[in-house]
Amino acid sequence: MQPLASRHSKSLAAALLSLAATAAANAAIVSTSGPVVQIAPPASAVSFALPGGPVYCWDEQSNVAVPSSGLAVNLLGNGAWTGPAPFNATYFGGAVDSHMIHLDASGGVWTATGTVTFSSAIVAVIYDNALLAASDSLLGSATAYEPIGFLRSTNSSLFQNFIQVSGNQISFTIWASSVNLPNRIAEFRVLTDATVPTPGAMALLGAAGVACGRRRRR
Repeated sequence: MQPLASRHSKSLAAALLSLAATAAANAAIVSTSGPVVQIAPPASAVSFALPGGPVYCWDEQSNVAVPSSGLAVNLLGNGAWTGPAPFNATYFGGAVDSHMIHLDASGGVWTATGTVTFSSAIVAVIYDNALLAASDSLLGSATAYEPIGFLRSTNSSLFQNFIQVSGNQISFTIWASSVNLPNRIAEFRVLTDATVPTPGAMALLGAAGVACGRRRRR
């Protein structure tokens, strides 16, 4: 029979490894700047539910397996994008976490510049109305989004919107107008890498290693 201290060390190591796995699969928003407000996933993000002024952001799904056929996205990796040129790409990877950046221009014209920083590297961004709708079932939270056919975001061209990705931070100027396009919403779905352990997960893995080492020496 194992000594009680050894059994406790084994249990502690197993618990730490389990926590590390959970932390690695849950990259999240860690900070914002500018007129950007982080919230819990809202019940609704349809027009007038989160009226502009601020840009709202929230975490959606964690550790979503990417289909073998890939995910249809607009932007991949690091870079800066704007203007009338269309951007389309396919992301192939192991797993991603998803996050939403949302501006509702109900009642006027809104332009906001800000940043959102995540605990894991950004691998792709979706901003196209059609691709947002197509990815809702896989990557969206329980939040109710505008139904397919509603112009909730731009098409494959960014026009006045500007997006820059650098590592785990997205900088943007987001624009929306309800003047010519009633209740226009602008959204970016940001995908971060769920296959790389976060700093918290690495710390837990280190602690688990120490616990295992102690158990082997006893």
